[in-house]
Amino acid sequence: MQWTATGPTRPKPSMPPSRKHHNRIRDLVLQSAGRLFNRHGFNAVSIDDVMAEAGLTRGSFYCYFSSKSDLYAQLVARVVHEDRENLKPSGSETGARRQDRAGLFVRG
Repeated sequence: MQWTATGPTRPKPSMPPSRKHHNRIRDLVLQSAGRLFNRHGFNAVSIDDVMAEAGLTRGSFYCYFSSKSDLYAQLVARVVHEDRENLKPSGSETGARRQDRAGLFVRG
């Protein structure tokens, strides 16, 4: 309870983050994880590393992912989805480039 000149007041409940904000933060974490997994491999990267790269705290990680493995699975699903889009005849990414992108998930 807070006090003002007119007496005690209750703090207003904070609004939960919007879905757009939630998705934006989730995307930021996925991008950060992708960069780190690509550079160092899955086993060498911790949740703390991913969240530091994203500029967020470890505690907020669990608002978006249940585990490091869940993060990895969602990152793989995103790359597969993006590659399907790029396989369309108008896609500019070459087969070699897609293979390079897929290689980031093979490292340990």
